[in-house]
Amino acid sequence: MNILIPTDFSPHTANALAYAVQIAEQTKAQLHVLHAYHVPIINQNAWTPVQTLVERSAKIASIQFSNQLKKGLSNIDLSNVSFKYHSTKHIEARSILQTVKQQNIDFLVLGTQASPPLLKVLFGNEVEHVIDRSKNCTILAVPERATYRSIQEIVYATSLNAPEGTLAQLRNFARLFGATVKFVHILEEKTRSYTKRLHHFKQKVQQVFERNTYKIITVESPYIDTALNNYVLQHGIDMVSMVERPKNILDRLFINSITKKMAFDSTVPVLILYEQNGTFAMHRRRRAKSTA
Repeated sequence: MNILIPTDFSPHTANALAYAVQIAEQTKAQLHVLHAYHVPIINQNAWTPVQTLVERSAKIASIQFSNQLKKGLSNIDLSNVSFKYHSTKHIEARSILQTVKQQNIDFLVLGTQASPPLLKVLFGNEVEHVIDRSKNCTILAVPERATYRSIQEIVYATSLNAPEGTLAQLRNFARLFGATVKFVHILEEKTRSYTKRLHHFKQKVQQVFERNTYKIITVESPYIDTALNNYVLQHGIDMVSMVERPKNILDRLFINSITKKMAFDSTVPVLILYEQNGTFAMHRRRRAKSTA
């Protein structure tokens, strides 16, 4: 399995790095680190080739990152994690997506930043572009305000309509940490179909999850994102999971906007799954290769 974390050495990527390392350790995955290098000012009188200067700058950046890694994660045994470094001129959507494709990345960890409106538009567009285009890998968005802690309880925000493949993705991820999954449905308004939909959803979950590994909870509120955030804070939840759906109807557009809002504004990491009928996205390509 291949995990990618892009970093520009800024403080808001430090927490994302901690999660990436822990997941890599749990899954015995290859952890790919994509970092930006400084383009040196070229002295026209110098004989050193430009390519050599760039490579030297990238190597220095790798050493700096390695030192930062050891200092920031001194409580983690890094000997159990296999690292591979990649350099790019700028950390942006294009370079991230290119690395995802070239390195066959299964799991992408992104550090997101809650910024002033203008900066958030500039930075947020890049992250949203990555979320929209990374349909072949699972994404963990780690907000700036999130502090690393062990993953014991995961909230899955549900509209009571999840394919078995998506549920299997979540089950397999939760198993890595022995975590309990809480399916939280924000009920805006009770309808005649609610009881029937809830019963059908319970049956579907029972077919995928083992007993005592999940709970199904309904919270009545007209404000989905606010109610979800409040539940996470009040119950000390360690991670939120949401689904990014194909954009073909207004309802899905609305759900997607909540997913991206949570990715930036949440106080805990947000696991973004993609609606599909396969199993865990991070294992999908490996099986596809073996059966080809």
